[in-house]
Amino acid sequence: MPQDFINGLPAELLCQVFDRLGHQQQAEAAATCVRWSEILNGDRYVWRRRLYLCPLNLCENGIGDVEDMRRYRAFAIKDTLNTPERTDLRYFLNTLRRFLFCEQVRENVEDLRLRLFRYSLADLFANEGGLDFPKLRRISVHPSLFLNKRDLMKCNITAPNVREIVLDDSNSCANPLVQLFSEQITKLGVTFMDKVMFFAGIGSKPFVNLQCLTLKALHGSHFPRLFRDTDFTPTHMQLFRRLRFLKIDDGENVFFPAYECIFRVATNLKTLIVLGRDMSEDAFNAIDELKQLEELHLNIEIHKSWSIRKLSLPNLRKLTTYVGTLAPLESAPNLKSLQIQNHTQLRGRFMFGEEDKLAAYFKVFNAHLEELLLKKIELDTTFVNQICTLTKLRTMEMNSVESEQLGVQKILAALPQLKRVRFVKCNLVKELVISFNDTNQDQEREDLDEGFEDEENMNFFNKLMLQYPDCGIANEHSRVVRHSPRDQVTMYPSGYQVTMHHFWKVY
Repeated sequence: MPQDFINGLPAELLCQVFDRLGHQQQAEAAATCVRWSEILNGDRYVWRRRLYLCPLNLCENGIGDVEDMRRYRAFAIKDTLNTPERTDLRYFLNTLRRFLFCEQVRENVEDLRLRLFRYSLADLFANEGGLDFPKLRRISVHPSLFLNKRDLMKCNITAPNVREIVLDDSNSCANPLVQLFSEQITKLGVTFMDKVMFFAGIGSKPFVNLQCLTLKALHGSHFPRLFRDTDFTPTHMQLFRRLRFLKIDDGENVFFPAYECIFRVATNLKTLIVLGRDMSEDAFNAIDELKQLEELHLNIEIHKSWSIRKLSLPNLRKLTTYVGTLAPLESAPNLKSLQIQNHTQLRGRFMFGEEDKLAAYFKVFNAHLEELLLKKIELDTTFVNQICTLTKLRTMEMNSVESEQLGVQKILAALPQLKRVRFVKCNLVKELVISFNDTNQDQEREDLDEGFEDEENMNFFNKLMLQYPDCGIANEHSRVVRHSPRDQVTMYPSGYQVTMHHFWKVY
């Protein structure tokens, strides 16, 4: 495309392109030409970026172009513990306060991310005359554990538009900040290492306007204290009842005994996300009572038995579940998007003999599902056949999927209504290889494979694009291989070996 034609494009059209780029891609585009640099350094994009301030770049040697720095609307502030000994931390604090509280910055700042190790919140915000942040909407805090609790209420801060607070490490030092804005925030995120720190951080305020809650449990000890039903007061129960969005990231399994209690109370949820290890059958059954759910993401193993309840959720639009423990469904008439991920114990595979169960599962939504995302899945014949029944499918993405080429071709041939297919880091096997225990033959196969992948990648995906011109097919770092990278050797009595994938069936 001629350079003059590109330079002649209107700024509005270029902005639509730049809006789709990531931060690094925008930086590369800004270095391309003067016009692009002017657009990407305008207020439209500067206001979306975050300016990082620390003792290493806000010191006695200068703080750069102050006027340009004041244009930003979001700031990340960190008094890092790795600061050189010569750095005057008191100078950094004074310089930071002068910059942050000048009229232009204070009246326009919308987002503050604070990582404080050597200072308390009171050290930063103390002001006898009071501080007003009229446009501030979000505060993220990582307070130090080594500082004594200070009374932030005396700082006289007013920020009428604050709607979100994030505690990256909950403890009592941040509690005054939460209490100060408890009646106006609609979003709260809490990361904690122990349930004592969790309750110390959020306190006992009712949070009357809170609608979105994100909880993340970190590894705090070898014997973490589990949440129990009795830990939650009536005020906490009212909090869960008002929620529209709840995300629990529980790698430590500390919420396992409390899932059922929370789900039975949070009946107004529209989005539920659970990332963790285990969920009891009773807790899963309680999800069936959340009739307003529109999005359900269960990245967790569900303990199943004969009394597991199939979900009947009339408003459910998006579902994420594991291969090994697919969330049972009875009815989901509005389900449009399904994401299926692997399960570490089952290695992303469907067991032989489960064709009927999988067919019954897909029958719940095969007439109206429009989007399918497969992540870390190893496709076998059973799964491919069920994908081919999704008659309304419009978009499909495969991320870290292993399959034979024939399986992909079968899906595309069976679903002519597909409009977009995306392959990300997939292994597509050209053929199953049968080899004997002969090192010479192994060496010959390696010689044949050399230079094979690059050529086959281009040929296979180009062929798909030509064969299905109405379907947007995209490939990102996927490859075509002769054999599975994780072959399994099966021994036979006659003395030879057959190298074949551990579960694939030949079509």
